[in-house]
Amino acid sequence: MSFFIRWAVRLIICIYPVFGSQAIASGSVSYTVNIQQSDVNFTGKDIPAITLNNSIPGPILEADVGDIFRVKFINHMDVETSIHWHGVLLPNDQDGVPYLTTQPIAPHSEFTYEFPITHHGTYWHHSHTGLQEQRGVYGALVFHPEQELMESDHDQVLVFSDWTDENPNHVLRNLKRDDDYYSLKKDKVQSWDQILSYGLAAVKNRVNSSLMRMGPMDLSDVGYDAFLVNGQRQIEFEDIKSVESIPCQQKGVEKTPEEYKIMFKEFQSEIFADDFEINYPDYDVAAKYAYVLTQVFSGSKPETSNYIDLKGKYKSKYLTFRDKLKNDKWLTKFDKINVVENMDFQELINKYDGDNSYFYLDPPYWKTENYYSNHDFDRDDHERLAKLLTNMKGKFSLSYYEFELLSEWFPKNDYLWEQKDFVKSAAAKKGKTQNKGTELLILNYNS
Repeated sequence: MSFFIRWAVRLIICIYPVFGSQAIASGSVSYTVNIQQSDVNFTGKDIPAITLNNSIPGPILEADVGDIFRVKFINHMDVETSIHWHGVLLPNDQDGVPYLTTQPIAPHSEFTYEFPITHHGTYWHHSHTGLQEQRGVYGALVFHPEQELMESDHDQVLVFSDWTDENPNHVLRNLKRDDDYYSLKKDKVQSWDQILSYGLAAVKNRVNSSLMRMGPMDLSDVGYDAFLVNGQRQIEFEDIKSVESIPCQQKGVEKTPEEYKIMFKEFQSEIFADDFEINYPDYDVAAKYAYVLTQVFSGSKPETSNYIDLKGKYKSKYLTFRDKLKNDKWLTKFDKINVVENMDFQELINKYDGDNSYFYLDPPYWKTENYYSNHDFDRDDHERLAKLLTNMKGKFSLSYYEFELLSEWFPKNDYLWEQKDFVKSAAAKKGKTQNKGTELLILNYNS
């Protein structure tokens, strides 16, 4: 028999009849971004800047909730740089603030950020080194939800930014001298004639502001030379008609954690009631049961477990499961499932390992997916799994992303290491190409 093991929010074991050993890859999205010094021209003259893949702003980086997001930044400059993921929930060592959470990217070197996408939304990334952000090191991030929350005719990402031809270090120095330094350039010099024309109240307000060291025209301190949208002073969208609707944010109204907790308890009490009966197949009941299973930690009994806030995202999977259970494509796959069991991976391997067994294993990624279990799936658990597999009688395929101890536990001379490319069909968006990725498979047999 063959096995598919996936540590998600709960250890769900699906046992299939033997019909092949093709593995199912986890989703990942990979990008490469080159950081280099280049001249740009927004105002009619060439100005030294820093570009990401030869553009300002950098390329839009997209992924889906559940993906492993991997971005390699190559620093072609003679100075160090960094990338901070603004507003994104991620492991602390991937945050990108140099000398605080992450080492800077040294001159003429590269660094790969890698973390799971646990929430959807539109964010941005930017340098946290010196004033490089003001010279062009920034770009948009789009993390798509598991299910689209709104329908629109077009999805368009707009990055609004400002630009000065002046060296940002000189701008900072001038603002330290006087916060009104750029008043003449902005044509916003204070007029006492205008203040007096508004009477005593205006004079009093101006005096009080001075006592608080507030500038008289303190709206924007810098006199910018250009204001940009997607790196252009003017932009047109020829494929968008005026009658079409374009939401500014792709964020829907979702239930609160408390509402999802109530729904969880309702499904749980219904499905595990002593007098509960169903007539097979009952798709709604199956979806509710799957929802309960996926909202509890590994090792918990679903009939007595509590609702868990999964990775800070409260979106119900109920409708997703229900739709799949009514889809012929998925029904064909579900028909091959004979048994579903909930147990620790060691119990499962000891129970079913044999000369004719096949296991596909997809454990939590090293140091990135501890939120998937009731306890940290740490080094001891990874090593315990490795020891079990080295003594396994049957065949196995182990899905991982490479880390330092992997070659020690599974020497390349003793095991087959393969890089597998895949296309994530769920990531296909209208008018866009599907997300592609790679995974590492370690096998104890020749494929």
